[in-house]
Amino acid sequence: SGYADSRGVEVSLRAQPHKLFDFVQVVGQLNYAYSYVKGAVLAGLDKTMPTSFSTSNGDSAKFAGNLPFSDLRFYNSIERNVLGANSSLSGGYDRTHRVSYQFVLTFPEDIRVSSVGTFQSGFFFPLTLVDDQRIVGRELGEGPWNTMVNLRIEKGFSLPNAMRVALYADIQNLFNWTNILAYDNTTTGAVIWEKTTQEKSITVDGISYVARKPDPTGSQRRAVGPDGSFFYDIPREFYFGIRLDF
Repeated sequence: SGYADSRGVEVSLRAQPHKLFDFVQVVGQLNYAYSYVKGAVLAGLDKTMPTSFSTSNGDSAKFAGNLPFSDLRFYNSIERNVLGANSSLSGGYDRTHRVSYQFVLTFPEDIRVSSVGTFQSGFFFPLTLVDDQRIVGRELGEGPWNTMVNLRIEKGFSLPNAMRVALYADIQNLFNWTNILAYDNTTTGAVIWEKTTQEKSITVDGISYVARKPDPTGSQRRAVGPDGSFFYDIPREFYFGIRLDF
């Protein structure tokens, strides 16, 4: 009664190391992927059937450890994209479009500038505020895109015995973009999320939520899900370090 069907295609363009302007060397890669992950939902055997099967009740012993795949026709299930909700650990990874890049620029005096960027379409979520209640759970919305650009600046020094030491600075989420990974999927939180991702404003407990400004925190204004996973990705962060090559 449960399965996943994951398919996709990826196109990659790679630039081999070559010189630009006679003083900087560049190498890089650009990727685009289109994919989906679909699974069975509303799955369950028709309990009117005398051969109702459940792995949790130990019924597999009746079939000598085998699964009754021929019973698939009795399952009441539909196929749907994997959703995102309270947890970024168990959902939200099904993104239709993904674009990523990486490059390294090497300058004289052993100075390097490198960057990695990812751009992916939003996670899917079920629409409940629809006129036709028969499509609740089937009609899906899509959250905002997640975009991230990371940058590293590095200065290297050559040491005896072919060793190299470098000082570097990392900037994660260079442009300080807001990325939403999950949302509060409680009754009130789901309504706030659904309305603020659309052209609707809402007021809950005296708090006004603006349309087209998705708010995943719900009426309790919590940015963390029940399992401790965060609704938001990191803000801009700085790291400094030393690298030793030998």
